[in-house]
Amino acid sequence: EMLKENTTLQYLNVSLNSIGSGGVTALAEMLKENVTLLQLDVSFNSIGSRGVTPLAKMLKENMTLQQLDVSRNSIGSEGATTLAEFLKENRSLQQLNVSRNSIGDGGATALAEMLKENTTLQQLNVSFNSIGNGGTTALAEMLKENTTLLQLDISSNSMGYEKNTAAALAEMLRKNRTLQKL
Repeated sequence: EMLKENTTLQYLNVSLNSIGSGGVTALAEMLKENVTLLQLDVSFNSIGSRGVTPLAKMLKENMTLQQLDVSRNSIGSEGATTLAEFLKENRSLQQLNVSRNSIGDGGATALAEMLKENTTLQQLNVSFNSIGNGGTTALAEMLKENTTLLQLDISSNSMGYEKNTAAALAEMLRKNRTLQKL
């Protein structure tokens, strides 16, 4: 109840607290009505794909949260896909960190599809996620047209050196006029 009524808290860090999916569900419920929190860090909490669902649903209703860190939570491709689905409609989140979650090509592709519709996300961290050629190509294709993303961290993934992936990245860099950091 505290977060529903609080009018001063702007940053909440509950990382490394083992809150699990139950804790993040309660947190997400309170944040649906909160209008002051700008940054939320729930990293290192073992929330899994089950726990990311209430967070994703909260993003559909909360229009003040600007930064969300769900890194190191084992959300997998399913969790990234759920997040992506609800972020299509969100108009406040500017930074999203889903690093070290094993989202793979499926999760990366879902996030790329979301970025075709979302017009507020400026920074996305998908590093250390076992993203291969398929996911990298999907992100590169999206970036040809996306005009809001300024930073994309795809470091330490499994994209390899396939010719088509390198070509997709090169073509994206030729066409994209807004990306500042890759």
